[in-house]
Amino acid sequence: MPADKARLYVALYVRGGVAKMPDNEDKYHWALLVAPKNEDDDPTGTRYHAKNAPGQSTWIFEEKSTSMNATNMILVRVMIGKINDPQALATKLRQVPIVNNDPGWNCVTWLRSALALIAQDVSLMGTSSLRWEAVKATALRYCEQKAAQGRFNGTSKFDTSKVPTFDLLQGKETTK
Repeated sequence: MPADKARLYVALYVRGGVAKMPDNEDKYHWALLVAPKNEDDDPTGTRYHAKNAPGQSTWIFEEKSTSMNATNMILVRVMIGKINDPQALATKLRQVPIVNNDPGWNCVTWLRSALALIAQDVSLMGTSSLRWEAVKATALRYCEQKAAQGRFNGTSKFDTSKVPTFDLLQGKETTK
């Protein structure tokens, strides 16, 4: 396997509305990002997520090429694994069911299902941490830590061209 495997991240984005889930995980919009190991000046990756269809109350799956640079909407990302086969992973993510007749279903439940589906196929990932409870706890804790440090409100000095990133495999922050 190549040493420069693409990385799988969980990303938390700004979301409007009131959180209804027990751990307030729906305070944020959740997505998966696939990005190169080594990000250059203008890195590009792919975002996979469930989102509301424009102008509708139904959910759709979106797979979209996106910049890995900071935007106004992305808050943090957590690296959760090294990808053996990005094409096979993309195929697997396209198979995660979209549920439209359940008012409790959302992008968080899609991501939790995606992690469970990925974990069933050991050939997709190299070193990884795909357990939902660990991923959820780390992402929420890291995002709240960054908020407490003033990362999102402009009260502290951070390089806002970079997305705050935590490496779950190493248990440390890699980009402040």
